[in-house]
Amino acid sequence: MLECEIEHDPMGILGKLHTLRELYLGPKSFVGEEMTSPASSFPLLKTVSLVRLPNWRVWKVEQGAMPLVAEITIGHCPRFEKIPEGFSSIQTLQKLVIYEVPRLKKRILGSGQGGVDHVPLIIINKCLLSKVRNTKKLSLTRGSITNKCHEVMSSSFGVLGKSSFTLSGS
Repeated sequence: MLECEIEHDPMGILGKLHTLRELYLGPKSFVGEEMTSPASSFPLLKTVSLVRLPNWRVWKVEQGAMPLVAEITIGHCPRFEKIPEGFSSIQTLQKLVIYEVPRLKKRILGSGQGGVDHVPLIIINKCLLSKVRNTKKLSLTRGSITNKCHEVMSSSFGVLGKSSFTLSGS
């Protein structure tokens, strides 16, 4: 959906589309502040992309929602605040991509978000965080990150615990 400017939460209705496999809410498709993915919604959904939703702050994901989702992308959502705790029950989630979501980036790189501990691949503003808590060494190539990302990783070294990371040119 693009530029629909829906003010009320669309997830309840969209979640009833039982054969939906990809969900893309693009620029100004939703102009409200909160969305809730109800339990048992989106039974076959695999991919979720929520991009350029300027007013969106809160996403509640109830237990049992989106049971097959493998990838979630959240981008250019300046007011979005927190990873839904319901992500912890989506055991199929393999990849979480977050870009241009400043409030959320700080929370993930900070004390750790319980909802994404099981996700093997997390990309934040093109920074790659792959199984950070269980990795002894994290290697990043210059082709996959920016200098800004290197600064974020350096300043957030606490999230790596006893791990280390290297930056190599390619």
